[in-house]
Amino acid sequence: MKCLWSWLKCFLAAAFAAAGAVSCLQDPESRLLRPEVISVEESADWHSVMLSAVLDHAGNVKVAGFYLWQDEGEKIKTEGRIEGTALSARVDGLEAETTYQFSVFISNGREEDVSKTYSFVTEEYPMPEILSTSVEPTYCNAVVSVQFSGMEHLRSCSVLYGMADSGQRTVVSLKPDGNGYSCTLEGLKAETEYSYSISYSNGQRTRESQPALFRTPEAPKPEPEPEPEPNPDPHPLPPDAFDPALLDYLLGHFDEDSNGVLTDVELSKVHELDISDILLESHAGLEFLPALETLISGDNWLARFDLRANIHLKSFSGGRSAHLQEIILDNPELLQTYIISAPNLRGLVFTGCPRLYVCQWYDVGLESVDLSQNQDLYRLDFNGTKLKELDLSACIRLKILKSENNPDLKTIWLKKGIILDSCEVDAHTEIKYK
Repeated sequence: MKCLWSWLKCFLAAAFAAAGAVSCLQDPESRLLRPEVISVEESADWHSVMLSAVLDHAGNVKVAGFYLWQDEGEKIKTEGRIEGTALSARVDGLEAETTYQFSVFISNGREEDVSKTYSFVTEEYPMPEILSTSVEPTYCNAVVSVQFSGMEHLRSCSVLYGMADSGQRTVVSLKPDGNGYSCTLEGLKAETEYSYSISYSNGQRTRESQPALFRTPEAPKPEPEPEPEPNPDPHPLPPDAFDPALLDYLLGHFDEDSNGVLTDVELSKVHELDISDILLESHAGLEFLPALETLISGDNWLARFDLRANIHLKSFSGGRSAHLQEIILDNPELLQTYIISAPNLRGLVFTGCPRLYVCQWYDVGLESVDLSQNQDLYRLDFNGTKLKELDLSACIRLKILKSENNPDLKTIWLKKGIILDSCEVDAHTEIKYK
């Protein structure tokens, strides 16, 4: 019995050992063959690379791919695609003209092996090329046009030009124009030979084309001066059409032939009239001064100044008039100087005078005035008004301000940040800014 038990134990031990051996052969995880890298290839352009490797025992690979890095930089891990024994992966977003290192990693699910380090250099950033250049010169300018291939890689381009016999060159930027680039070279001399070249860059490198020449043509001959028109026949003006004082003044200053008769031709040459020393009783005769630009009047008895015929009037000084109630202008946008003293004047309107530069009104009982359109106003003097508030914030070029004897004026508004050269106001008047 004891022998039988010993034999049975030996039989069972042998059976279990055999079963274990069979199980070991059938379980691939118990005897994995470690995959290996046989060969590595790379194919890089200026911004991407295709990495590939051939693996041995690729069937035992669970995960494989590549590590990619620059110098001591961070390693970027990219899993690859396995087809048979071939492993491949594409990496984009690389920098041009840059050295990269890479290695292959393979894992059988239990442990990871990393190959030795390989390297590659990305290609140069693509450089555009000049396809054609043309120049269309005139006697004083020249239009340069350039066509490029690979314009998507063009970052800047310009023309460098100068006289062919001079070492100096001027740079003019080329601008997009349809399917190419163009610019105009200005200020050229007629009948002169110029040298030019095209400089262009892809953002990393700059190239310059071979110099070329062009010649400007001769300047066109000037048109002959037109024959002067003969002087029109003068037409005598009736004396009774003038204010008596004005007639005497005009005869004394503008009667060219001293015949005691004024003509329309003689008065058409009058651009400035200073009648501050005469006392006008009417404005009759001013309508015969179509070219008048400056009118200086003295004290007068006028109830109104009718200046509609003086369409070129730029400066008006009306003197003092206790009776003046109205001033009529036909072309106020030309007016630059406006000086008046008239306590009974109905109102002053400056919105139609955008060029007003100097404005002075004295003893004018204004209650309101609009200067919102007078940005060019440089000097403003006034007194004797009934203004309570004056807004000058639109007068951004104001430099001289003088306000006296305006008892009701509490506030003057100026543009914030404006600096006046001279400012005189009543003590009770406050300057504010907006």
